[in-house]
Amino acid sequence: MATVYPDRGTVGKSGRKTWPVSDFTLAEIGKLDAGSWKAAKFQGAKVPTFQRMIDLVKGKAGLIPETKAPEVYGKIGLNMEKLLMETLTKNKLDAPGADPKTPVIIQSFSAASLKSLRKEYGCKLPLVYLPPAGETTPEGLKAMTAFADGVAPNKAVVLARPQLVADAHALGMSVTVWMFRRGQTGKFETVTAEMAHFLKVLKVDAVFTDNPDLFPKR
Repeated sequence: MATVYPDRGTVGKSGRKTWPVSDFTLAEIGKLDAGSWKAAKFQGAKVPTFQRMIDLVKGKAGLIPETKAPEVYGKIGLNMEKLLMETLTKNKLDAPGADPKTPVIIQSFSAASLKSLRKEYGCKLPLVYLPPAGETTPEGLKAMTAFADGVAPNKAVVLARPQLVADAHALGMSVTVWMFRRGQTGKFETVTAEMAHFLKVLKVDAVFTDNPDLFPKR
């Protein structure tokens, strides 16, 4: 963004300059290089739309779309939950098992968004809540069962209270932990060893990682 649109940034309260997606058209976003940050071989990759991503993935792998900052975009008239469910319905992915080769789980940092999906749009797909650390107490987890099927805490939260996993499982909730990436492994020698510890020792159900090629083999 800074390279292509140097004069379009917005300085926030923190003094940090950002380029909100809502300030740009789809055509303008299409001019960006979305791959160079990852590696030179990905230079020139374009930012895909959600539909384009579905077209590429459907029948090959599952999808975990996230309603990201829905309150922020709601203020400018974008109903993220409605648009998400319309797109999933159009692609016949709006119900559990609709496409066995493309399971769908929806996640969000917003409890309100998940509640809206369930109550207002009748979403029957699994919903996963990414909670603040302070909400992962036994009481907090129990409250989450009213609107979520799973919980996705930061890995530091789980390390600080490993019992969280058993508490969530006792409530019938899945536990997915984030974020695992090479070079940010704390006390673990490799990201593979770190993921293996969470999966095999702490018994979490799944992990989010930037390095799927380094996922521990059984």
